[in-house]
Amino acid sequence: MKKLFLYVVLGLFFCNVGFAKVFDFKCSSFLELKYVKETYKREENYDYKIMIHVQLDTSQKTIKSFNDWVSEESHDIYKIDKITDNQYRSGDSLLEGGEKFLFLNRYTGVLVKEYKTYSPDTVWTYFYQCEPTEQLY
Repeated sequence: MKKLFLYVVLGLFFCNVGFAKVFDFKCSSFLELKYVKETYKREENYDYKIMIHVQLDTSQKTIKSFNDWVSEESHDIYKIDKITDNQYRSGDSLLEGGEKFLFLNRYTGVLVKEYKTYSPDTVWTYFYQCEPTEQLY
């Protein structure tokens, strides 16, 4: 009976590892918003087109964002703070200066990145449509 209990416990240790995964997404932007707090001016740019690569690592609870023109050492890494039924969230949507906010909807594939700068007091919001990519390895 002790051996059976030991086998069950060891089996459960190894089963948990199988659920951690890295998901790759190809994301294309479809909207850029700029809001300047001093003048209460909001600008929308639907012509803003950019492609990024996003990696969602469920074991380390991180989201990495890669651009084509930026080296791999300087990519953005977001620590996932909250996982809900339909999205992964990093940061708080009530931004202070210099902070970032990101969320990825699991079902629609919409990725939202938001940055707030100190001077001028401006909030930049980028919307991306993401599609899963096949893993090559």
